[in-house]
Amino acid sequence: MSDFSLTDIFNMREKEIYYVSNHISKHYKRVEIPKKTKGVRILYIPSKKLMYMQRIILSAFLSEYKISECATAYHKGSTLVSNALPHRNKKYVLKLDIEDFFGSITYGRVYKMFFKHFPVKYAKLFTELCCYNDKLVQGAPTSPAISNIIMLDFDNRVESYCKENNISYTRYCDDITLSADFSLDRTYHRIKKELQKAGFELNKRKTHFVKNTHQQRITGVVVNEKIQVPIEYRKKLRQELYYLYKFGANNVILKNNYTDYISNGNTLDVKYINSLLGRINYVLQIDPDNNEFAKEKEKLCSYVQQIKIQKIF
Repeated sequence: MSDFSLTDIFNMREKEIYYVSNHISKHYKRVEIPKKTKGVRILYIPSKKLMYMQRIILSAFLSEYKISECATAYHKGSTLVSNALPHRNKKYVLKLDIEDFFGSITYGRVYKMFFKHFPVKYAKLFTELCCYNDKLVQGAPTSPAISNIIMLDFDNRVESYCKENNISYTRYCDDITLSADFSLDRTYHRIKKELQKAGFELNKRKTHFVKNTHQQRITGVVVNEKIQVPIEYRKKLRQELYYLYKFGANNVILKNNYTDYISNGNTLDVKYINSLLGRINYVLQIDPDNNEFAKEKEKLCSYVQQIKIQKIF
């Protein structure tokens, strides 16, 4: 991978490329996103130029690295279903979360990863373009791919242990899930040690042992018997569709004060209807054989066409 021209890869002059890498702090904007529960999620959004360069690194180089089949996020073909399916209909599910996942992947670890495939000058440059404050950050498009690459050894060790002990294992970014038909207490301690060996710590507040007598959710997907979205989600969606057909989008938005669909005093009816269609598609993505919501999708699409015709006449 060492035989290439930076100018050709980035379609920029080398002087401009190195100027960005030497002034990386000028190319990030800190953004706080409120969480559904408490607190905020901190994102560092790259500038347009840095975002462009990171996407080049992602497509031209990072996509060529090997990652584990157990890593079910942030690569081609990965879905919430592929993360949940191995854990379907298991007696016990263990859900773990890695504390400060991206922040635990330091400049040195990223440099070491690049150095295995590139000369020093390129390894240093790519590391500087992908790190901020000497670590990975949430918001850079390269961070998820780099994390999967760095987690390969950990994933392989855990996968080997789980196969020997008839345990299912997947990792969706910083969410680790294990399942089996026997108690996973001993497995928890093994995974904790493996994580520490890999330079990470468990978030104890997000450690959950879930037996099949309760609803077992994995990255928002229910896995007790069949893979599907939670019943509460489907029930609320049915209700909103009912109100849409009965009262119209405008009235539903105003009655519920859906501020995301109100702008300058006007309701964004099309945007709201598209959100409902997106939610139906999500149900069908998780459960493609759901005839009820397949019919709801047809009904909603027909409803949209009727509205368009009415507006024309």
